[in-house]
Amino acid sequence: MVIKVLYVADTAPPKKDGVVRFMMETARRLNSKKFELTFLFPKIEGSEQAMITRNLNATFVPVRGFKIGSYPPAKPKLRIIEKVIDDCDIVFINSIAPLGSSSLKYAKKAGKPIVEFVHSIDWELFAFATPFPDKYAHILKPIVRRLYNKSDLLLVANRGLRVILRAAKVKSPISILPLGVDLKKFHADRIKRVYMRRALKLKDNFVVGYHGRLSSEKNIKLLVKAFDKIKAKIPNAKLLIIGDGPLMKLVKNKPDIITVGFVDNPEDYLQAIDVYTLPSMTETTGLALMEAMACGLPCIATNVGAIPSYLKHRKNGILLDNKKLDANLLALAIEQLKKDIKLRNDIKRNAASTIECCYSWDTTTKELEKIFERVLR
Repeated sequence: MVIKVLYVADTAPPKKDGVVRFMMETARRLNSKKFELTFLFPKIEGSEQAMITRNLNATFVPVRGFKIGSYPPAKPKLRIIEKVIDDCDIVFINSIAPLGSSSLKYAKKAGKPIVEFVHSIDWELFAFATPFPDKYAHILKPIVRRLYNKSDLLLVANRGLRVILRAAKVKSPISILPLGVDLKKFHADRIKRVYMRRALKLKDNFVVGYHGRLSSEKNIKLLVKAFDKIKAKIPNAKLLIIGDGPLMKLVKNKPDIITVGFVDNPEDYLQAIDVYTLPSMTETTGLALMEAMACGLPCIATNVGAIPSYLKHRKNGILLDNKKLDANLLALAIEQLKKDIKLRNDIKRNAASTIECCYSWDTTTKELEKIFERVLR
């Protein structure tokens, strides 16, 4: 029996966010003899061609004429949603924005098994799109809770997120599905490092780096402030930003900040970095951080989401307290890794070993297959 799985999300390729990466990485690894995949996406620019290029079957709904952050909200069409959900065996929700929540509600009504991956602490993530995150997170939490409780099974990347959901009175069953990294792409490569530093005209520069969405919850403003402090002490420092988003204006066309936007080969650009930073205010897994660690980079991150479960302070990275974080503290951590060569080299070696040991997309996908089969039974 072939199981028909419908992936639903409010983002889509060619976007390169963590949700898209998860969907595409698992989709291309799922056993095609056991699973038939369909996708329900908002029709963003380039999405139809992106799915054709990947040889994946997708249905699209229109989007609104404005953006929230860098995403135009989906305009759910019940007729379209009903058709694709009626034709599937399992509905796999990957967001609870307009399209995800509308699909969730109809799937519940239609009696379809619903599996949902919790990619972020959604009441926090949505709140960061407002001027007062703390206030709106409190308002959004009960709304998100009601949506989560409609799922037959919630998937989270770590125990910590399960604890957070239970504390928020989410009652749906929860299973842990650790995420992974494409180890064939993300690994240390000295030859590429030489090539990329030459291509970016970095020479002997000390390079601080970041890759991912440029949005408020990623603390981009604080990263820029910390880099300004580093420049005062390390004149040849450069900041390499790999990614794009609503806060690109904070880093674009600035002295000593190199921006390359979203690229198809971030693993190559990561090789050029000396110290990697992820000063996020909220995360779940931190896929970008795991990719940087797999490349053998000494990484600095905050103790949010699942990050403390795999990044251990002064062993395979530098872990900073998110509640105490400021530009001075981040700059001090970067400077410490610059000066302490032994610590930096130990962290580089241990970071790569941590990811190689336990985090790969192949493992994630095998577990996801078992989950789909179990839910259908």
